[in-house]
Amino acid sequence: MSRPIRAILPTLVLVSSSSLMAGPQPRNDLERAFYEMGVIGYCGLSSDPVNAGFQREVAQIVKRDGVEEDGIISARNRALTLVELEWSNRGLGGFRGWCRTEGETAVQRFLSVPE
Repeated sequence: MSRPIRAILPTLVLVSSSSLMAGPQPRNDLERAFYEMGVIGYCGLSSDPVNAGFQREVAQIVKRDGVEEDGIISARNRALTLVELEWSNRGLGGFRGWCRTEGETAVQRFLSVPE
């Protein structure tokens, strides 16, 4: 193996393994909202105020971006698939951390969506 390739190989391995661990991510704000609501659901963190904030967020995104019904359905389906993949990629200990970090952050975000 040539010297330049040997020099960057550890960096390539680190970058590719961290990319694999992160997995696919939501591609836009609408997918992100559905993804975060899916995490909230898996973590048992849902409440009426959280659901209301989620609904406001989705309505604002749909209006701002002019998203049609098929775009909403597509975003929801892809986001919930990402949630399922992320959930299945974690053990019980990782699941708890996921709820403590992403789940609780999403709850706070939806609670702060203005009316």
